[in-house]
Amino acid sequence: MTGDEAHGQAPRLRAALKARGTGYVMAAARSTRVRLNHGRTPVRADTVAGRLPATTWHRHITLAGSPWPS
Repeated sequence: MTGDEAHGQAPRLRAALKARGTGYVMAAARSTRVRLNHGRTPVRADTVAGRLPATTWHRHITLAGSPWPS
């Protein structure tokens, strides 16, 4: 499932998807705190993203009205 930032800020939705074993990708504000080290260390999402190598990222573009990435 994919979702915009509004859905990404809904912890109950994310928890329900995780409990069902449903894969998801949700947009999140750069200031969102994500938890690392088995939930012990809160870190800003933009800090985590900035530390990843460029090869980690893959851009997928979907055309308007198209169900498949181009």
